[in-house]
Amino acid sequence: MANPAQSRIFKFLLVNERNLFWLFTASVLIFIANWFLATHGFFEFESEKLRQLLTAVSVFSPVIGILVLLSDDCQNGMPVLAGLVFASLLLLWPTATITCFIVMLFCWTKTTRLIGVVMLVFVQALSGVLFVTANKQAVETVELFKLPMARHELVLRGVTDDGTYCSSLALQEDHPVTKGIRLVKTFYRLKDDDYAYKKDIFSLSPVDDSHAALVVQQGPRSQRIVVDLTIKNRWAEVDENTF
Repeated sequence: MANPAQSRIFKFLLVNERNLFWLFTASVLIFIANWFLATHGFFEFESEKLRQLLTAVSVFSPVIGILVLLSDDCQNGMPVLAGLVFASLLLLWPTATITCFIVMLFCWTKTTRLIGVVMLVFVQALSGVLFVTANKQAVETVELFKLPMARHELVLRGVTDDGTYCSSLALQEDHPVTKGIRLVKTFYRLKDDDYAYKKDIFSLSPVDDSHAALVVQQGPRSQRIVVDLTIKNRWAEVDENTF
């Protein structure tokens, strides 16, 4: 005689076979996307205004996720959600990624959907607070220096809110994918924790085909950081006393 608990599990797996397949697919896609981000880079829209608009929309994606969970046919959207998990990761929209995965995890029954709604309310509150806090001042991404090389077209980017000082510095390279979309590879990034630098103290110089130097000149002091262009997504803890 079959164990009642085993029978219930078997029945659940049989009824939700399709949904479990797409949940597994989404998990595999997350693994692939994380590998791609670490080895190749991320995608972004070239238009600054469009990029900011879509990022803002993604921040409030939990609201859409709540509406999906409250609908009767949310399970029919599992294939679309699996694709959105993959795309949102590659576009660096973490709130949208979390939203899609929560919907996929909790769209099974009315009870689990209510749990998912509660989680999405929490995610929305947290992401909304972070979004408002980070955008108290108008910020834009600016290009501080460009360096054409034989194998690379390097650009040093930063974020500024006053046009004079910048933070979140990143040495990157752009690869056009299609009209309006590019693949961005990051070779070096300063994890500056809101410390801002003057825009005009930075420059780049070539070392060889696989290395470039980031030069920081502030008054009589200077520092030359050699960046290995074969290594991507490298982070550096900034020493404010150095600059």
